[in-house]
Amino acid sequence: MNCYDLIRNKKGAMGCLLGVIITFVVIAAVIGGAFGYLYNTTPAKLKVADIEFSEGLSLRSLGLADTKFKDIIKQFKELTNADTSKVVTNAPTAEDKTETDANLSGTSSLSDGEGNTDYTLLLSGAVTYDNQYLLTYTDTNLAYIFTQIVTQGMAKAGETENDSIKFLQKLNANVSEITISNKTEEGTADVRIVVGVNSASFKDKINEALGAAAGILPIKIPEVIYLVSTFTVQAEETPEGKLMMTSVNLKINDTENAISKALFKGLSSVGGGNSEMTEDEQKAFINDKIGDAFELVVFNLGKVGTATVGSGNLISGGITYGAAGIANGQLTLVTHTA
Repeated sequence: MNCYDLIRNKKGAMGCLLGVIITFVVIAAVIGGAFGYLYNTTPAKLKVADIEFSEGLSLRSLGLADTKFKDIIKQFKELTNADTSKVVTNAPTAEDKTETDANLSGTSSLSDGEGNTDYTLLLSGAVTYDNQYLLTYTDTNLAYIFTQIVTQGMAKAGETENDSIKFLQKLNANVSEITISNKTEEGTADVRIVVGVNSASFKDKINEALGAAAGILPIKIPEVIYLVSTFTVQAEETPEGKLMMTSVNLKINDTENAISKALFKGLSSVGGGNSEMTEDEQKAFINDKIGDAFELVVFNLGKVGTATVGSGNLISGGITYGAAGIANGQLTLVTHTA
């Protein structure tokens, strides 16, 4: 099966995303490897600008019809060769497991019955304690928790009914970073969530499509492609301590260029988006999936707020729900009781 057939015949939403990535790699391979003289030619001049490589997507629809192939390839390289050490800057560490275990030591809500913590249970209901406690979760604690939810959910072979987590699982993704920053006097803050998408399946399909030519590609696909989602967040007093996430932007590998448009469409289709969405709508749709999961998990851990506490973080009074529970780098949560 050649690359064109692979793209056209691939079924399902993931096929759209794979098709987009394969197409750009093929352009780079053919133009760069076999016909170097075409570097300064545009798709319009070659009369290939209107060929659809995914439903409704062509080089013309992406605004690339009159862009030289060398510049198209350059943009794809920018997207895939990003300095990932600058993309993920606040990753969880082993300390986050220790701190999270301490916060959850007073509850049996997440027990799998064999002495282990089943983080996927955070998707189905509130974590309850015998009393109300005020617990602090750092942003890296939360990233650790999300990684456990996704990986444990994948091991359960799709048992989760949560659409947002299903979206991450379909991408074979993990939450590489959560950063809470820029708390304002009005009580809002910025939240940056970096989701790593394993690109192994992309590479397999590219190699299948190109055969022996795959080894001489001028572009190397990284092991992980990062979705960098940004939001503003606030916590409501009513309903008590509920986070409200508002989408701001979405980038791939923290880079924005014309090639991103094709990938946004593929990613949104994985989550159930439709072909009529604008680029901004696609970004918001993807971010809504990620933000909805964050809101749900945080609320099931506890209500955002502050309180007067005594020994062992036991609340003795003075509970205030809402923005007071948001700080740079952390949230303070009032636990649920049974």
